Amino acid sequence: LFFMEIDRDAQKVLKENIAQTDPSKCEIVHGDSFANVEQVIAQLKRHNNQAYFYIDPPFSIREGHEDIYDKTVKLIAALPDEVVKLIIVEHMTGLGLPDQLGSHKKGKSKKFGKTTLTYYS
Repeated sequence: LFFMEIDRDAQKVLKENIAQTDPSKCEIVHGDSFANVEQVIAQLKRHNNQAYFYIDPPFSIREGHEDIYDKTVKLIAALPDEVVKLIIVEHMTGLGLPDQLGSHKKGKSKKFGKTTLTYYS
């Protein structure tokens, strides 16, 4: 399992949570997910594996992140089919995502108040 996280506080919590499971099967990739996703894709291809991609961009747009949703959509569209089992996008309710991103087709969406999960396969 790969976890990509840029925030050091969130990474600390992630490490604590992983310690409750099987840490030998988990790898944390620190840094910008947009820059590091190619590393994860290459490793999945090398081992002929597929993965569930859970994508959770920040809800509030901060200075310097005005294009976060455009970048997220492009990242999803570029994920190669051979490494994808399923893509789950956590986003603010009300954000419209396209019916198709690259070769990935939108399935169901499930709302949880201000948060929605949208699934692509």
